[in-house]
Amino acid sequence: MVNKDFSSCSVLVIEDNLQSQTLIGKFLNLISINNVHYSKNGEDGILKALTVNPDLIILNLNLPNMRGDEVLMKIKATPKIRDIPVLIETSYESQDMKDLMFKAGASDYITKPFSLLEFFSRIKINLENRLLIKTLEKELKKIETELRTAKSMQTWLLPNQNDINGLKSKFGFELSHLFLPSLKLSGDFWGVHQVTHKKVAIFSCSFEEYGLTAALNTFRLNTLIKENPIIYPFKPSSYVESLNKVLHTMLPEGNNVKFIYGIIDFETDTFTYASAGFISPLLISDEKITTLGNGGEPLALSLNTRYTDYSVPFKKGTSIFIYSDTLVKSPYICGRVLGVEGLKETLSKYVNKIDKPDTVFNNIVCEFFTNIESVKSLPDDLTMLMISK
Repeated sequence: MVNKDFSSCSVLVIEDNLQSQTLIGKFLNLISINNVHYSKNGEDGILKALTVNPDLIILNLNLPNMRGDEVLMKIKATPKIRDIPVLIETSYESQDMKDLMFKAGASDYITKPFSLLEFFSRIKINLENRLLIKTLEKELKKIETELRTAKSMQTWLLPNQNDINGLKSKFGFELSHLFLPSLKLSGDFWGVHQVTHKKVAIFSCSFEEYGLTAALNTFRLNTLIKENPIIYPFKPSSYVESLNKVLHTMLPEGNNVKFIYGIIDFETDTFTYASAGFISPLLISDEKITTLGNGGEPLALSLNTRYTDYSVPFKKGTSIFIYSDTLVKSPYICGRVLGVEGLKETLSKYVNKIDKPDTVFNNIVCEFFTNIESVKSLPDDLTMLMISK
């Protein structure tokens, strides 16, 4: 009659009639439910529910001191036990009462006297639903744990601050940076490394998809960059093209990545970069803010995509601002987004008054977090990099 194994389930019976308690207990034993708890009144029933956290509560409406409907409302108002299904058992044959109980949160309703078959059917439905929900909750917690682990691993890919400080000291430049992962599992990361005794490379990437696939692709790209460093003649466009060919073969169809790779040449005082669909960086020089070029489609879309090198002077007093489009697309409290022009206006406000690039950077960060609706509303990971000389 009942094929499902409910032997691991526990049931709380809130019933003041001893004969009814005994009968319900025997019925439950017939389907291998031996973990049965009993309460004779509502107050004790609520306390016992909090203690044993049963898989099902069988509640009689006609209880002393506190009526069954009051007990039901208290159960549903108590966060720890409100999700436990409650089966109402009563001798009241009233549609109005049924409607009232279901509205109050009851999962089922059975009228005494009830047959063994009807009782088993009600128990089976409610416990199967409860077990399914518990299984889904367990799987959800497992997924959440895996996502948290993946997010932590994503931050491990970011440059070590000691390494950054070493490069800054050796080459005489400043680098302000911020990386903030969104609630979604994305695939963004950035990096900076020495190329030669006169050159430093910096890059940033943003995968278009989310979830575990994005996390896996992040590690693939990170490994690819580490194992295939840029070589002479140090053309960013050639390097981006080589990455594109590998990723086009490596990544599943439909997966692509926005990418920017630039080289700071301290001998020629230039910044040369190639972009694969990444949002245009900004050049801050002589209190002017210029949107730089942006060419090429994201990586992995086409096998033989060609990319362009852009080169700008990187003299003393110059800053390059590289950022993910999350900065200009996140919803603000006022209902709008910052946009590229809004970002340039905000930068201008501080560049004209403040000499230190890190102070300008910190002010931009503060304005952003003051104005966005919520960190939870970030549509994607946020990356902000300001390289200054």
